[in-house]
Amino acid sequence: MTLIALFTSYVISHQEKKRIQHDAFSEELSLASKNLPITFLTAFVAIAEGIIIGAISGNIFNTSHIGFILWMGICVILMLMLVMSFTYLLRQLQMVGMFIILSLVGIYLFLTDAVGLNIDRSSIFGTLQTYSPLQYIEVLLNRILNGENNFLILMYIFIGVAALFIVLNLFVIRKSTVESEEAANEDI
Repeated sequence: MTLIALFTSYVISHQEKKRIQHDAFSEELSLASKNLPITFLTAFVAIAEGIIIGAISGNIFNTSHIGFILWMGICVILMLMLVMSFTYLLRQLQMVGMFIILSLVGIYLFLTDAVGLNIDRSSIFGTLQTYSPLQYIEVLLNRILNGENNFLILMYIFIGVAALFIVLNLFVIRKSTVESEEAANEDI
């Protein structure tokens, strides 16, 4: 899920950089209005990916004990959270955002128990593993697939984070917007 979200976010932010509107009315639009189309497109793509991943993984993991629709809903929320957060980081912070994303993914991949390393929980690596955001996603999915019912708090947190990044995507300040406003102020 994370790698799909990373590639999707990269493509969307790269396409948005290439396509900057130069119409007469773009100066009159508010910041949220300028970012609304790309935010809507990003959310739509994330929801579509969540549905596809949920349908495929629901059949692979046999999620009949929790319900296929619930599983797809969880996948949609996770993809929405990941794609919106990664897109925000790439659009707002650009290379620094990519560094943050790759650091999170790298820390998760190298410190996960799936690699076969037994990391001491009291060491610095154990602390990094515990506080990794991707570790929380793994915990959520493991709880759901193991039939545990104590995943609601994590789901509420993920819904809140997804909503936060949807709103933040509406208020991305583009360099070209700032530069064009500075040029307009210099002309006056």
